[in-house]
Amino acid sequence: MKCFRHAQSEAVGICKHCSKGICRECANDTGFGVVCSPQCKDEVIAIRAMIERNKRAFPMAPKSHARNALLLALFGVAFVTFGLTERNDWFLLWFLSAIGFIMFLGAIFSFLNARKLSKASQL
Repeated sequence: MKCFRHAQSEAVGICKHCSKGICRECANDTGFGVVCSPQCKDEVIAIRAMIERNKRAFPMAPKSHARNALLLALFGVAFVTFGLTERNDWFLLWFLSAIGFIMFLGAIFSFLNARKLSKASQL
């Protein structure tokens, strides 16, 4: 493979960002891979920083989903309770009860996601 900038030079690597062949003269080591330009270097460093942030955030995801499940369940209880206390307006009773039911479904899905993420983070 030849260098994309210097057609006479043999490529010694491939740019980590744009996947172009690069020679020794064009190669710039980022510590995470070889890049061909300052723009590619900035992108590789930004992607690496994003990966590191995700590694720190992933273990917190199960707790966040569990907290959201609890809040959704409490809101569901509140909506169903307010719906049941409204005896004069049937539309309001059904509307509030339906919203409460939807909140309960959200709580169930959030709880299941918390369990799935908890198992995944233990691997």
